[in-house]
Amino acid sequence: MEANRAGADEALMLNQMGRLAEGTAYNVFIVRRGVLSTTPTSDGAPEGMARNHIIELAGGNLALPCAGRR
Repeated sequence: MEANRAGADEALMLNQMGRLAEGTAYNVFIVRRGVLSTTPTSDGAPEGMARNHIIELAGGNLALPCAGRR
């Protein structure tokens, strides 16, 4: 992998269309204009317990809307 050759400890992974899908061991989230955004699972982001928990916390306790963004 490119990241290994470059000596990086972490990397962002792209899907087949060259869009951000995930990190090497984590999901990627960003808050922009009051909306939590993450790559949709249809674009290659893995669906998992941690991802779902963050989305639930954001929508419930934090009242922060969440959207899948490309």
